[in-house]
Amino acid sequence: MGVTYLTIRNRTGKPDELIAATTPRASSVELHASKVSNGVSSMQRQASLSIDSDAVVRLEPGELHFMLMGVAQPLVGGERFPLTLRFASSPPVTIDVQVRANGQ
Repeated sequence: MGVTYLTIRNRTGKPDELIAATTPRASSVELHASKVSNGVSSMQRQASLSIDSDAVVRLEPGELHFMLMGVAQPLVGGERFPLTLRFASSPPVTIDVQVRANGQ
């Protein structure tokens, strides 16, 4: 398992929705939101993410993030891999993710 953080900027001039993400490094990618309720932390899977026109959305520790499920080979610090973001209205966007060692 792994986790991915990133920043999404909607420069399309219209609202859009992130509906999926994929990478060859994992069997699936899930969008999760971290939540604390009564002092207990949990993660809740999100089906999609609405992104307003000209908005900036940050996926970061303790908030929204991608969980990489079914990672066959361990992720190694310095490694890079593609992550494709799929949107309801816009074409897919593939970004380059860099793996950081724990604590970086």
